Amino acid sequence: MLSNPINTLSMSMGLIFGLAGLPHILMRFLQYQMLLKHAVQSFMLLVILVTSLLSDENL
Repeated sequence: MLSNPINTLSMSMGLIFGLAGLPHILMRFLQYQMLLKHAVQSFMLLVILVTSLLSDENL
């Protein structure tokens, strides 16, 4: 997938820290009921963005 070791390391670190931070961000959003709608919209936007970036054939 990634031939350059630096690219592989940076992609791995980004995925690790991103996934580690996601529960903390979701708990912060879900503590407040008024922000629930915005949290769901932000999460759906994030899913669409990540899916479109990872489905790129240039990776």
